[in-house]
Amino acid sequence: MHQAALGSVPRSIKDPITSNDVNVSGFLNMLVAARDNGVKRFVFAASSSTYGDSESMPKVEDIIGKPLSPYAITKYVNELYADIFSKTYGLRNDWTSIF
Repeated sequence: MHQAALGSVPRSIKDPITSNDVNVSGFLNMLVAARDNGVKRFVFAASSSTYGDSESMPKVEDIIGKPLSPYAITKYVNELYADIFSKTYGLRNDWTSIF
């Protein structure tokens, strides 16, 4: 279970490099470690920030808008990486959105 991230939209706007390093590279390191150690299921915290400027209600994972912050981009990239690791390496992934 991976629940860590460097949160805060304002912090990500002020320092997008650190947000990316922690949230994207850190997440990828966790996925690789899970794959290399035979983990079957990887649970992580997603974020409603990935919906961006989507105005549709209710929010649905398949309908997102454009991200509105570097933080949102990092959380979206994590979802993409999780999907690829599931398809490529068979690592089952589940996420819960943090609202």
